[in-house]
Amino acid sequence: MEVMSARDLFGLDPKEFVAARDQLARDLRARGEADDAKEVRALRRPTVPAWALNQVARDAPATIDRFLDATAAARVAQDDVLAGAGREVLQRGLADRRDALRAIVVHARDVLTRSGRTSDAVDREIEPALMAEPDAAFVDRLRRGELVDLAASGEADDDLSTLLSASTGAVVVPLRKRERTGPDPDVIRAAQEAEADAAQRLAAAEHALEVADRRIVEADAELARAKDDARVARRDHEHARTAHAKAAGALERTRRG
Repeated sequence: MEVMSARDLFGLDPKEFVAARDQLARDLRARGEADDAKEVRALRRPTVPAWALNQVARDAPATIDRFLDATAAARVAQDDVLAGAGREVLQRGLADRRDALRAIVVHARDVLTRSGRTSDAVDREIEPALMAEPDAAFVDRLRRGELVDLAASGEADDDLSTLLSASTGAVVVPLRKRERTGPDPDVIRAAQEAEADAAQRLAAAEHALEVADRRIVEADAELARAKDDARVARRDHEHARTAHAKAAGALERTRRG
């Protein structure tokens, strides 16, 4: 039988972690590996969100690599924009990172669903953790699929990435801070375009909501009319049955007479 390793513990469901960890520590101690047993015994059980992300890293490591590479590329794109490049390069970087993050989210939701858990943790903890600026230790544990928790490991989002994500519909990318040297005309122009685009989307959404509400009202009215018609039809049917029964009885009596 293959002997379990410390890394294998992080592939187990969190409900099984503590018992398996303690058993592994006892086995190591029995083999005379006291130091390793002590290290294993000190391992903490992963939180459910961390466990779900660990499974993504174990099942689909290329998905994690793609996300981390896209994050690094987006940082480079931001520096290019600040150096004078067109903002389209950052928009593309943000879009690539958004797509990479979506792949992780889909996989994590599937892991949680298959385990019989809700996927609320994806929106509440997993996405925010990945959107924070990760430190080297977090990235290393993520790649190995040995995260214990998803505590924030970085700084707040950069203004430029937040601005451009608003105009592209992309997930906000946490990028490096820069010295504040006053308003940048390109940034102001991008903000104006983002605001105009958001206003158009809001107007379209409000119109769609009005149309949907109107259709609901119309459907409710149609349903009420259908119910009324059904009541009338049932009443007429009952009257017709009664009249038919009377006529049949009269016919039978006539024949006997």
